[in-house]
Amino acid sequence: MIAKSNHLQTPKGYSVELPLASLPAQKYLYIPKTNSRCAKADVAIEVGQKVNFAQEVGVRHGPFFDQPMFSPCSGTYLGLEKHTYRNGKTIDYLKFENDGLDTLAPSVRKSSFGDLKKTLTQEKLVETLKHYAAVGLGGSSFPAYVKMQ
Repeated sequence: MIAKSNHLQTPKGYSVELPLASLPAQKYLYIPKTNSRCAKADVAIEVGQKVNFAQEVGVRHGPFFDQPMFSPCSGTYLGLEKHTYRNGKTIDYLKFENDGLDTLAPSVRKSSFGDLKKTLTQEKLVETLKHYAAVGLGGSSFPAYVKMQ
């Protein structure tokens, strides 16, 4: 007979002592146009357009929420390309050529934690979470701002 258990043994200890490794930036970066929660999306940039890191490049539309998409690098938007999504379906991905400079988008707000503690309201928290496309840690890319409204 097999004993029932809620705890599975994992080999996490094997990697605890290993050093962290930095990987080189890739020449091409891709983000899915749609995802498991958002079946529709609008791309707000043109093929060949220069983009900055963290620049808003489009928005995904979910059943009752919108989810902004941001450039993963600074460089050039090369258009849509078909790739397999994590659910096995072939979907469109936005393709970016990385210039390696990581030029930050002017729209990125810089503030310290102390500033946020003094001024953060629920409305500002929701707006900030939406602006930065923060998602939960469950793996389904559900927008965090929806939970805070």
